[in-house]
Amino acid sequence: QAVKEAMEMKRFQIIAEVGQGIYLPEKSTKYTVRIQIGDFFIDTDKPKSHGNKYNRWHQRFEFKEVLMPYRSIEEIETVFIYLMDADKPICFWKGPAS
Repeated sequence: QAVKEAMEMKRFQIIAEVGQGIYLPEKSTKYTVRIQIGDFFIDTDKPKSHGNKYNRWHQRFEFKEVLMPYRSIEEIETVFIYLMDADKPICFWKGPAS
């Protein structure tokens, strides 16, 4: 029974908002941001404005329902946030989902 419960997919609702980034690497002026939990990820559009080491995305994502193999948010160990240059991650932050 415990194995069956551990293998069942549970529905989670995810919402995110990305504001701005400052003191960014100089090599590119238009970055995107990727938020990733397990295999699920969402990417921002190109920034609405940009300058020297600065990007402003000001993007809020709609609620998304995602099926994941966790029983609670406490079991989702890590959320990754990547600064992306096209499809290449430049740097990341990781932290707990809860």
